[in-house]
Amino acid sequence: MITSPITNGKFQSAVQLLIEQYHIAVNDAKQTKQTKQFALPVPVIPLLTPGSTDLVPESCSSSIIAMVSPWADVSNSDPIASNVFRQVINAEVAYAAFCGISVVIMPPFFNSVRASHVDTITTYSDVVSYCLGIGPYLQILLPFPMDDQEFQDQKELHDALTPWDAWNHIRQSVKFHPKLSIGNSDHTKLTNLVLNRDK
Repeated sequence: MITSPITNGKFQSAVQLLIEQYHIAVNDAKQTKQTKQFALPVPVIPLLTPGSTDLVPESCSSSIIAMVSPWADVSNSDPIASNVFRQVINAEVAYAAFCGISVVIMPPFFNSVRASHVDTITTYSDVVSYCLGIGPYLQILLPFPMDDQEFQDQKELHDALTPWDAWNHIRQSVKFHPKLSIGNSDHTKLTNLVLNRDK
């Protein structure tokens, strides 16, 4: 199996520019006091073109594991960026299915927040649920750490089971979908508490 990103840096730059241009337009509208006259629509990501992806439908597509852009963080505090990143995930997963790819790795859940944030877990679950419905043959893989040690200050009380609670919430929200799997995002950080949690 070969691992390959679905899109490239050009697509990322185009998406980031789209978000920046939206905020510039909003600020300009505020300065001219036009925000009450009209509301700017949520930006729509550009279509995938041969310049933004190296993947094409071919006979070897079934042996490729596609990686959704890790920078597409739906937990972003900026609601516009979060919406745009959700579009990115949906478009990339749909394109992977179109190419005949059977395994897709989703973006990391723990980009900027901890698993204890219920709203973020719910948002991520919603994205996963939508992606599971895009292609009937797609296997969705979620990269989860085995603990949240890297997201807490060393002085705080450490709870190594928190990511497992988040994983349970996600799989329950999609009714234990058979096409959903979990993968350890870092095999070097397995803790004894996690390894022995069922003993």
